[in-house]
Amino acid sequence: MPLTIGGLAFVATAFFVVAIGGFFDRERALKNRAKVLASYARVTGAGEALEAELARPKSAFEKTLTKVRASLFETLIAAGVQISPDGWIGVIGASGVLGFIIATALSGSPIIGAIFGLAAGYFGPKLFLDNRRAARSVKFADELPGLMQVLASGLRTGLPFAQALESAARQDRGEVGTQMTFALTEVQFGSTLEEALMRVAKRMNSQDLIWFVQALDIQREIGGSLSGVLDSVAATIRGRAELRREVRVLSAEGKLSAYVLLGLPIGTFAVLILIRPSYVAFFWSSSLGMIMAGVFVGLVTAGWFWLQKLVVIEV
Repeated sequence: MPLTIGGLAFVATAFFVVAIGGFFDRERALKNRAKVLASYARVTGAGEALEAELARPKSAFEKTLTKVRASLFETLIAAGVQISPDGWIGVIGASGVLGFIIATALSGSPIIGAIFGLAAGYFGPKLFLDNRRAARSVKFADELPGLMQVLASGLRTGLPFAQALESAARQDRGEVGTQMTFALTEVQFGSTLEEALMRVAKRMNSQDLIWFVQALDIQREIGGSLSGVLDSVAATIRGRAELRREVRVLSAEGKLSAYVLLGLPIGTFAVLILIRPSYVAFFWSSSLGMIMAGVFVGLVTAGWFWLQKLVVIEV
């Protein structure tokens, strides 16, 4: 057992070294981003390059892996994590291995170690990305009305829409400016501006930006003052942003209660493993205990998802 744990620790350390190296390998991250953006390049239509790549003769596993990498890269961009998808998969694997090692060393049971290893490998990196993505999405939503105002001002001075957007993105140092720069980069690879903005909206989970793109389509069809449309959209988005902030304040207590209720049994179990492992050894030393542990994990997981739905209010 010590030899096995030592070997797994070596593998986990190697995973982390590779993953951490990916964080500082800016050139590799930029090249990887260029590959993803190149998938949006148009020959006769947006996205057809990616479809052609998926249609190329290859195994089902390779097609699935291509889709997973593209989806994961979009998530990493939204979360602002400068690492390649392969590097992040390494982080997931290392988290699982370390969780297995720590849980096995504390409990003395490989079964408990495997359960905690799977949980650490899946939930740890996922929660990290989800929290970063949610925080950046909130920041994006709060900054979006300001971009609309700058765009409207640029249009009044006679700039074309694309040039006004480029100027606004260059001046904005926040999350909106970063995402708009990505959109303009996609345009350089051949995508249309509307398609690039819609991808930003999906990436940042921004219903406001979806409405903005729809307003652009309507204005293009019926005509009228685009700067006036932007002013109206900005006022609407600003009102929604104020309402969202008020909802976040009112729901903060419920979210904190959810975290405490879910963390209390897990924290108590972890403390008992540290100070009185014999007291909880029943859960992995007998069949009944394993069944009870499985029921506990299932109920806690169900409670987590239920509380997440309960405290989230859509505006």
